[in-house]
Amino acid sequence: AYPSHVTLKPTEAPPPADPTPITITRANGAILSYPDQEVKVGNYPGGKYTYTDGKGTPSTVRPADPEQTDANNKGSSQCHSIDDACDRAIGGFKDDFIYTEFASYYSRVKKGFIIVASFGQAGCVVEYDCDDWAQGGMNGKQIKDAYQYLKDNNGVNKCGTNYLSNTCRVTANYCTNCNERHQDIP
Repeated sequence: AYPSHVTLKPTEAPPPADPTPITITRANGAILSYPDQEVKVGNYPGGKYTYTDGKGTPSTVRPADPEQTDANNKGSSQCHSIDDACDRAIGGFKDDFIYTEFASYYSRVKKGFIIVASFGQAGCVVEYDCDDWAQGGMNGKQIKDAYQYLKDNNGVNKCGTNYLSNTCRVTANYCTNCNERHQDIP
């Protein structure tokens, strides 16, 4: 008879969708890789828009770009005698490798009296170090850019230090019996 009794059968929720990884470049230069993504709604005066954002805990592909907080052109009194050794030493940093601990590269001086005076041991060492590695960590390209910024904007010709907003610093200085130290790089 009408109306008849209807027995509803319980339905199962559909399985969750497979995660869709997404890589996002943030305004500060950081490139983050998320395990999944989600659509969000944003507002602007007079309307709304949708955008895709990362979901889950991201892994860092490229750290954020730090800003210079201070700089100096201090270094050894022998800095004037370094040829382009500092420019060659900075080239040791690998562009796409993220340095998460102290690193240094050096290059020997190739011309000038200092070679004789130092028995061929004179050079330039470029060091990258941070006070707080939880905030630090930069890839080689960022370290090279910080060194170039130091030279282009602070009257530094060869030796000096660039202090950065992530507690890190890039220092170029004269050395003898120079040493290189850095993480194992694949």
